[in-house]
Amino acid sequence: MRVELASDLFPNPSSELHIHAICCLAFDGRHRLIIEDDQSPSFQKWLNSMSQPIQSQWSIALKNGYLFEAREPARRKLRVSDRPLSDWGKPIPDLTPSDAADYLTKPFRAVLEDWKSDRAFLIAVAQPEFREALQALERLGSLTFENGGGISNQAVKLKTDGALGSRETSRLWAMFDSDALSPGMPSNQAKFLEGVCQTHGIVHHRLTRRCIESYLPLDELRGWAYSKAKEAPARRPVFEAFLKLRDDQRHHFNLKAGFRGDEKRDDRTNAVPLYHDLDPGVRAALDTGFGGSIAEIFQSSFVDETVLRRDGSWAELNTMVRTLIELVR
Repeated sequence: MRVELASDLFPNPSSELHIHAICCLAFDGRHRLIIEDDQSPSFQKWLNSMSQPIQSQWSIALKNGYLFEAREPARRKLRVSDRPLSDWGKPIPDLTPSDAADYLTKPFRAVLEDWKSDRAFLIAVAQPEFREALQALERLGSLTFENGGGISNQAVKLKTDGALGSRETSRLWAMFDSDALSPGMPSNQAKFLEGVCQTHGIVHHRLTRRCIESYLPLDELRGWAYSKAKEAPARRPVFEAFLKLRDDQRHHFNLKAGFRGDEKRDDRTNAVPLYHDLDPGVRAALDTGFGGSIAEIFQSSFVDETVLRRDGSWAELNTMVRTLIELVR
């Protein structure tokens, strides 16, 4: 995030403590610090009045800020100026030093349906440099992954956050399943949640395929199905039947609960009949799916770019992870 300190703050900031706090956060790598006019006599007079260690900290923070901005301009920006009240309604929010310091100490929030499995999914499908960036941002405290508690609760959570305005929504990103029974037909809950995000300006990603497990490469799924002697006899026939599905059928199959898990879906009649010509034996093998533990696969492995490209999911997943990093950095 780019944070610009206005010239009118110097040489006598109304809240010097908060100005230094903003610099310390930039020094730690939490945001990029920019001075509206870093060569102005007022700023130079103020900076030169500081001790040498503090001047050095400011110099490093500013150098890094300008360097990172030159390489990759920040997607999010705010301005800090000498004003009585913050204005969050501007295209670039204009804040008081105290409000800015308070805002910048808080992490960017990635709100997920299930923080544990969805976080593991994001880390697993990210290319190595993006994976390292996500993990570094999380360690730094710039990024936190929050549990939405399922798609319905996630909608309630984001609606509540959205009501707080841009002060909250500007540091939010959401990812959720489409729950689509067929291509381009997200569930009513997914459409409602996307509407909440659009209404409140929350950047989000609704998965194109049904759920995170729909992006599991076949080799990873095969290894999981065959690896444990105790579970393999039950998983093997399900996997072999799954191999016989077309791509569009695999991408929208209920991997956890199978066909039986969709029997009570009220939108079944609106979905494209993907499985109407399925062999009865294949259908029977897929009736109850792989079980809920399938989500654990992403927690124990990374997925190579070559595999994702071959699977046809690289463009979507790479763009999704890149967007999240651009919002946080």
